[in-house]
Amino acid sequence: EKRWAESHDAWLAGLPEEWRSLDGLVYDGGFEGERHNTGFDWFFTKNGQINIQQSNTFGMDGKRALRISFNNSKHVNFQHLWQRLVLKPADYSLTFRFRADGLRSNKGLQWRIYCVDNNQSLAESTPLEQGHSLWSNSAVDFTIPPDNCPAQMLRLEASSRYAHDQVFDG
Repeated sequence: EKRWAESHDAWLAGLPEEWRSLDGLVYDGGFEGERHNTGFDWFFTKNGQINIQQSNTFGMDGKRALRISFNNSKHVNFQHLWQRLVLKPADYSLTFRFRADGLRSNKGLQWRIYCVDNNQSLAESTPLEQGHSLWSNSAVDFTIPPDNCPAQMLRLEASSRYAHDQVFDG
C-alpha cells in the first residue's frame, strides 16, 4: 500500500530491544545481527551458485563481516543482497568497507540505490575491486528527492546489465 514510514515504524517497534541498537540510516550496517529477510532487514536471496553468510575474517571491524562466495557461476545477475530504506529528502553519503579474496568477473559488483516506487536510480558506487585486496574504504554521495521517493532500495548488484559480464567466481 506504499505506507513506507508507517511500515518501518511498526517493524522497528517489533524488534527486540537488543536489536534496536542496530537501527540507523541503514539497519545493521555492520552485518552483526541475526535477523534477515523480513521488513527492513538485510535480505539475502538464496541461489545454488552463491553463498552469503556472516563470518569472521581477517582485518574486519566488529564481530562479523558479510562474506559472499561464488561457486564458479555460469551466469548470475547478482542482486541477492538488499535492504529497503526510508530516508527523508536530503543529501547522504553511503560509506562502506570491502575486501576481495579471489573475486573474478568481467565487470564486478557495485552498490546501487533506487527509489522503490518508480525504480529511479539515485546513485551507484564504483565497481568493487576484484582479485585479492586489503580492506578498502569507499563512498558514494546521493540525494533523496523531495517528491516520489518515500522508500529506497540499497542493493549490491552485478556492475553490468549484460549476461556475458555476469559470470563470477571466488
